[in-house]
Amino acid sequence: MSAISTLSNLDIRLSTPQIAVDMAGAILSYPAAQFGSVSEKLLFIEEDFLSGSESIKSHLLIMPTLESLDKILHELGVTQWQD
Repeated sequence: MSAISTLSNLDIRLSTPQIAVDMAGAILSYPAAQFGSVSEKLLFIEEDFLSGSESIKSHLLIMPTLESLDKILHELGVTQWQD
């Protein structure tokens, strides 16, 4: 997210994630229910952290409001993203 923040010139702050261990559907059902009335869009970021010959893959799921997502994508130069 710091790369997106830098590239978009936006001050993006994420809260500390909570840990949940379960099936993906069970974990995602709560935020989907909470934010489903606000937005139907999800920002998915896949990244690799490299340290020497070691690599760790990370997946970040962000459920921004449509207004926030529009602002982020606009600042990144993406203008045609809505269905």
